[in-house]
Amino acid sequence: MGVASAVRTAPGLHGPVVGAAEMRKGIEELHQAFPDYTLTLKEAFGQGDALVVRIHQSGTMKGPIEFGGTVVPATGKQMSQEWVAIVRFEGDRIARFDEFYDNYVLLQQLGLAGQ
Repeated sequence: MGVASAVRTAPGLHGPVVGAAEMRKGIEELHQAFPDYTLTLKEAFGQGDALVVRIHQSGTMKGPIEFGGTVVPATGKQMSQEWVAIVRFEGDRIARFDEFYDNYVLLQQLGLAGQ
């Protein structure tokens, strides 16, 4: 499989993201919406072809971003959250990246969901 057909899933995505080009596009969109976006690795452990990571993310929504198929304008609000990902490898390439986080809490922090 390898990076050309790697798959990423996450609660905030409309569906799976497949391939390096689509993943790069998502990262570029995230950087436009959150120019101060920061990821901090908190913990990682693995076995065989799997790696589990706990990451802290933070940033300020200063640009539009797509949530669930809808483009949302910037809110100017900050978000901060920890999440977990399971990363599967084929050789030295990522084959799958599955993220797990509370999307509702994230939307609340950004002012996009009821308090």
